[in-house]
Amino acid sequence: MPKLAHRDLQTVIAFICGLNAAEGLEDYSRYLVRELRRLVPAERSSYNDIYLQRGRFRSISNGAAAAGVDPDRIMVGLIRQNPAFRYFEDHRDHQWRTISDFTTRQQFHRTAAYNEWYRLVETEFMAVTVFPALGGGVVGLALSRRSRDFTERERQILDVLPPHLLQSYRNASRATEMSQTFASMNRGVDASGVGIILLNQDHRSQLTTTRARAWLAEYFGLQPRHPDRLPSRVLDWVAQQDIKPSRADHMPLPRGALVTEADGKRLIVRLVSRQGEPVLLLREEYLEIPVPVLEALGLSRREAEVLKWAAEGKRDGEIALILGLSVRTVNHHLERIYRKLNVETRTTAAAHALEAAGRHMVSAAR
Repeated sequence: MPKLAHRDLQTVIAFICGLNAAEGLEDYSRYLVRELRRLVPAERSSYNDIYLQRGRFRSISNGAAAAGVDPDRIMVGLIRQNPAFRYFEDHRDHQWRTISDFTTRQQFHRTAAYNEWYRLVETEFMAVTVFPALGGGVVGLALSRRSRDFTERERQILDVLPPHLLQSYRNASRATEMSQTFASMNRGVDASGVGIILLNQDHRSQLTTTRARAWLAEYFGLQPRHPDRLPSRVLDWVAQQDIKPSRADHMPLPRGALVTEADGKRLIVRLVSRQGEPVLLLREEYLEIPVPVLEALGLSRREAEVLKWAAEGKRDGEIALILGLSVRTVNHHLERIYRKLNVETRTTAAAHALEAAGRHMVSAAR
């Protein structure tokens, strides 16, 4: 972690604590738009949901839009002209970058993105980070200025944030799912494939859905005679997640997930907040994606095998070694997979594979 001055460290800690308190994606995005430019001063801050394969771009910002210009529509076609965004697409690096890392102001001024949007909102300097979103898209955060670039101190502050931004996004996403699930609980919460445990302040269960109770028994051996008590391993983990910084200058760890495995599957438990009350969200995944599930997407057996390993994070060379193929053959298979799934990138293809496996798991559990 970069060495920050004591005052900067305290400010960052307060920002992260507020971020962890977000009760859903809407709360999360609004918090970032409001607080990021207080953490690092800027005239404009924005939160952007970007799904280029679907032609979707949704932006929330603190600044006024340019007259007669719809940023969500125009940026779908122009976002790849932002050199920082192109860098993130190529490198999957979640650290903050500035436009000046990649191009001069003169070169930036010659782009259509600048002339059709950034010039209109008086953006000359920008700091950007991008991280994966659920459903195959990405989230882009941006701080924009008119008159000066970002200093080394400001970049050090921003460089502390990526793991917290990503983990709190995942937690907020699950919290949003939870809220939606609660709204439809009378129609059968278990059909959603999510288990929910609503806790009180003493970490005892006030409400546990049927699927969550079954998973606790399967993965942790929960005894039915104690329906309001969490298994000791889960209870210890919840207590660790709730720990506040012991000192004013102590950096809290990102709020992570509890993961446990059994019989070729894993259970992922996340702690989120709903109106100040702790809630556990449980979801089950395959350790390995079943090949027949991917064949059902219209892929050949070999294409399904290649996509399985790609979705599980293997590189082309590793896939080639596992399947006894050449790297070039793996590349050809991936190109055909992209065409059949109507996607452009490996990340989006992997998201399709994971979604298909999730649907199959929910269906099989009914």
